[in-house]
Amino acid sequence: MRLPKAGGWVQQQPSPHPRTHTSLGGPIEWYTCIVLPPSAQQLKHVLTCVRACMRACMHRLGPGRIHHCMRTIGVATRAYELMCQRAVDRVAFGQRLARHGMVQQQIAESKMEIDQARLLVLHAARLVDAVGGKKARSAVAAAKVAAPRMALRVLDRAIQVHGGAGVCQDFPLAYMWAMVRTLRIADGPDEVHMMSIARDELARLAREGVIQVRARL
Repeated sequence: MRLPKAGGWVQQQPSPHPRTHTSLGGPIEWYTCIVLPPSAQQLKHVLTCVRACMRACMHRLGPGRIHHCMRTIGVATRAYELMCQRAVDRVAFGQRLARHGMVQQQIAESKMEIDQARLLVLHAARLVDAVGGKKARSAVAAAKVAAPRMALRVLDRAIQVHGGAGVCQDFPLAYMWAMVRTLRIADGPDEVHMMSIARDELARLAREGVIQVRARL
């Protein structure tokens, strides 16, 4: 990318993204930060109203977050399949891992959590289609929090069942874990989404008369 010399643009030192580090079996991808210090010259080149730009960005966030959740469920499903394959292939303590009760419990928990997250994402997507992203923001936020957390739990179990192989380049599990972990920060961290969910729920319960609010929240 070429940056103009005028206007005070500063290109900071690029840094590698952890999910593509070579130790995780992938190529290094570099991400560059560009700092735009305020200046009168830059303000002349604002294309449109800043608030209009913000509204346009917020309009795409709902479907974008749904897309993140869909990909995350796909990653978790793939990790689940790898874990099941490892369980039927690997022998430990005289029998295959799939015959050990502890591994069976990990498989069952992973299956239930994947299905739960999938239904939550489908519910959020249906609301986005029916009432729009703004009115469905609580459902989208819930899916955005739940899907990566679920996938990380499934990936952790899959890595554990694989043993040392789960953190080497022979399997994609470590790379997948690092990739999914970024989604707890990307498009808003979990804490911000949960704050939004709690505020919307308190407001809904107050409107329905379930709770009495004596002071502004």
